Amino acid sequence: MYRYLFFIFVITSICTSKTFSKFTLKNSNFVQSPNKLITFKYNNNLEGLPNSGSGKIFIDSTKYKVDLGKQIIMVNDKVLKRYNVNTNQLFIENSHPTVDSIFFNFFNDNFLDLIYENKNDYNLNFKFNLDSTDIVEISAWYQNYNIKIYDIKFTYQNIDNSTVFMFNYPEAFIFDLRD
Repeated sequence: MYRYLFFIFVITSICTSKTFSKFTLKNSNFVQSPNKLITFKYNNNLEGLPNSGSGKIFIDSTKYKVDLGKQIIMVNDKVLKRYNVNTNQLFIENSHPTVDSIFFNFFNDNFLDLIYENKNDYNLNFKFNLDSTDIVEISAWYQNYNIKIYDIKFTYQNIDNSTVFMFNYPEAFIFDLRD
């Protein structure tokens, strides 16, 4: 029984690695770009968000920003800032290194190893198209939170970091929750 499970795990790991390699090879311009934009639609169970919607993720080498319309999240220098459009509240917290590593390492060669090492902290499942060159869907689980993103588009054109990573809400009620 255990041999069978181990065999399935090894085959799944090899197939996933090969599939992910096909994706990164086909999307090498995106992978090698210093600034990345991912647009998508989503379904989730996150409090304070509609159950479905669309969003954008901006990633550079030191920060990332997730714009879900009513919630905007930015991580820079291990500081997480969350802005809620409906309540005009800005929460400042310590970032979550485990979650941050997903964004900063998503396109690295060691990404699948990272997923395996942290499988007790979070889970990511990828669905690829038939030739494994595009990601069709990503399902993610972290603690009690689930999100599925689909209709994913990867863009690497010139992205103006000075405007993309602005996070200025001077009239917001600010709650600094850091230690």
